Amino acid sequence: MTGAIEVYYWPTPNGHKVTIACEEMALPYVIKPVNIGRGEQFTPEFLAISPNNRMPAIVDPDGPDGRPISMFESGILRVFCSISAIRPMAPTATQTRSIASMACWTNGWPGASSSPANTASPT
Repeated sequence: MTGAIEVYYWPTPNGHKVTIACEEMALPYVIKPVNIGRGEQFTPEFLAISPNNRMPAIVDPDGPDGRPISMFESGILRVFCSISAIRPMAPTATQTRSIASMACWTNGWPGASSSPANTASPT
């Protein structure tokens, strides 16, 4: 990977999942804030990257054929990060399936939203 991944981000649980993945896998990235409180996810510029207006989204400057490519949805973004981290070693089919399984499994985790303030307590 030669260029930094552009992470279109707002501090949400899913946004945190992607930035944590980039940090853990030592992938270069730059945060591009998209303020969802002001509706910035509905701008034409952001919709060109994430047509469903959801966070997070990324642009990989080193996409296929050397052209930038955008991706969205936190599960596939973590798959992308994992494959990018091992790209120099060319992931095997088994590794790719394992990466996809873990990303989908962790997509259901409460992750950053599991603090006491975000969970119901018994009465």
